Amino acid sequence: MDDDEDESDSPSEHVGRPSRIWCVETSEKVDAPETFMEEVSGELPYVAAASEGRYAFDGVLLDEERVIGIRTDRMDNIRHIEVHYFGYLRLLDLHRCRRVCHLLKDTIDGSLHLQYQMQLELAGMRNNPNSKACVTSRLELLKTREKAWRTFDWSFVTNITVPCQSSGVYDLTPSAYLLGKTLSGDVFETTGIQSVQLPAKFPEDLETVSVEWNEFDFGMHIIDFGTAIEEHDLMACVSSVPDEDDRNASHIVVILLRYSTKRTHDGCQNPVIPICRARASQGQPSISIEVVGENLALTVVFNQDRAMSSDYLYIFDWKTGRSKCDPIQVYNIGLVFLREDILVNPNIVRKSLDIYHIPLPLRSLRSLRPSPDPNPTANAAFPKYTRPTRPYANDPSDAIMIMTLEVSPFNRGSFRNYVMIVHRRALLQLALSALPLRSGKGLLNLVSWDTWGPPVTRAMCSLRPPSAGTHAGRIIPLPRDTIHVLDFNPWHVHLARRNPDPRELIVGTGEPREGKKEHEENICHAHEAFAQDIISRLPYVRCTSEEKWEFYEAVLMDEERILGVSVSLFSAIPVSSGSMAWRNRAKLIPTGWKR
Repeated sequence: MDDDEDESDSPSEHVGRPSRIWCVETSEKVDAPETFMEEVSGELPYVAAASEGRYAFDGVLLDEERVIGIRTDRMDNIRHIEVHYFGYLRLLDLHRCRRVCHLLKDTIDGSLHLQYQMQLELAGMRNNPNSKACVTSRLELLKTREKAWRTFDWSFVTNITVPCQSSGVYDLTPSAYLLGKTLSGDVFETTGIQSVQLPAKFPEDLETVSVEWNEFDFGMHIIDFGTAIEEHDLMACVSSVPDEDDRNASHIVVILLRYSTKRTHDGCQNPVIPICRARASQGQPSISIEVVGENLALTVVFNQDRAMSSDYLYIFDWKTGRSKCDPIQVYNIGLVFLREDILVNPNIVRKSLDIYHIPLPLRSLRSLRPSPDPNPTANAAFPKYTRPTRPYANDPSDAIMIMTLEVSPFNRGSFRNYVMIVHRRALLQLALSALPLRSGKGLLNLVSWDTWGPPVTRAMCSLRPPSAGTHAGRIIPLPRDTIHVLDFNPWHVHLARRNPDPRELIVGTGEPREGKKEHEENICHAHEAFAQDIISRLPYVRCTSEEKWEFYEAVLMDEERILGVSVSLFSAIPVSSGSMAWRNRAKLIPTGWKR
C-alpha cells in the first residue's frame, strides 16, 4: 500500500511499514519452567522486523514470498484448501508440516484422504482410481494388509492341482498365475498356456473368486512368453516358426494376444512381429521378454553359440511393429526396465550393468532375474486393466531387483551364488545422474562400484541356488521348513527401528565411524571369487514364521500372496507344476466383514 494512502480501522486491510532491528548478540534468557529443565540462552544473530499496524489472526503461515494470516471465520475454507494442496506433498513433507503448528497437525490428522495418501507411500503402493471402495475401507484394508505381512497372519490357505503337465515356463502377475503346458512327458515343449485368476477377498467382491484354469492352445511351439496384463491386457508369446524353404532354419517371432479374449490383440497393427532367423545348429535360444508402455524389449541368446555372435537385444514398438533401433549385441538374457524408456542388461564380458535409453543405447554377473515386479507403466499411469475390486497396487518405483552371479568352480567343484539387491529407484537415479556425462564417443563414463554400490545395495552369498519369491520391496529366500520375509521398504525399516518388535530383526547399519571396523553384517566375503570383500549397507527387516511348512521346490510371491510350489514324489513333472499351496499373507478383510 502506498505511504500516502489512508489508514483503515480494519486490521485485515491495514499494512504498515515494518521497522528492522539488527540483533548481533543477546544475553536474554527465556524462563520456561514447563518446557525446559533450566533457563535457555543463545547468541545466534537474527533480524527482527515488526509491522507498525496491528492484526487479528488466529494462525500465520509463511513461505519464501508471503505472510498468510488465517482468521477463525474462514477456517473451514482454509482447511479445505490446505488438504487440496497437501495432496501434492510426499510423506516426509507432510510429517514436516504436522510439526509447524497445531492447525496444520489437526488438518492433516483429521483428513482421511491425507492419511490414506501417507499410508500408501509408507507401504509402497499406488491408489487404484477405478476402485469404488470408500477411502475409509481402503485405509483400513491397507493397514490390515501391512500388519498381516509383519505377523504372518494368513487370511486363507488354498491347495490346488495343476490340470496339465507343466513345460517349466511361467509368469506371475498381480491378478493371474500363468504356466506353460506340454503334451509330452518326455520332451518339455510348450504348446499352450494354462492360467488361473488368483483368489483374493475384498469388501467389493460379491463372491469369492473361484479357482478355475483357463487354457490357451496355440498348435505351435512356444519358446517363452511375457505379459502386460494390467497395463494392456497383453500376452506376448515367442515362437519358432519353421522356414518353408530351409528345413535347417526357423524364424523367431512374437505373437501378440489379448489375455481376456485369447485372440490376437486388437490394439496393434500387426499381431505377429518377426525378430530374427535361427539355424538348427544353434539350438533353441533362451528368451527374455518385457513390455512396458509401447516398448517391447526382447533378448535372444543361443546357448550353443560359443562365439555369442548371434545374441542380441531387440526393441520394438509393439503397437506398430516397428523396430526402434538396430539390434544390440548382448551376453546375457537378463532384462529389467527401470523406467518406460530406460532398461538394464548385465554384461558378463565387461562385468558391468549396461543401461540403455530407448531408442539410443547409453552404455553405462552371470544372470539377472527377468524383472522386479511390478513393471513400470507408460507415463507412470495406473495400469488400465487392473481389477476395480483392488483398491491399490504396488508402486513400481519402489520395487527391488535381484542380480545373481554364479561362480565356479570352487573346492570339490561346487558352485557359489552371489546375490545383489538394489531398489529400481536407486539404479534409475544413478542412470539419470550420468546422462549429461557423455564422453567423446557418446557413451557414458563407467561408474565404479565403490562410488554408488555400498549405500544402496545388499549383497549375499549362498551355496544354494538363489531361487526365491520377490515382489515390490519384499523377497522370500527359498525356504526349507521356515519362511523368511526380507522387507527392503525404507519406511518399514525406519518404523521397525522406532518401534521394535521381537518378531522382526533389522539387518544393516550405516557407514561405520572413522577409525571403526565395518559391521560384519554388511560384509559379503569374497571367497576367492572377487579381489576383495563386498561391502553393502542397504538395510532390511527380516520376519520369520513360527509355523513350520513343507519343503517347497520353488516359491513365488505377489503383493498379496505367497505361492509354494511342490512336486509329487511319484511324478517327473518339473518344479513349476504339481501341487501348489496359496499362502495369503495379507488379511484383506477388515474387522466385522463376513467371510
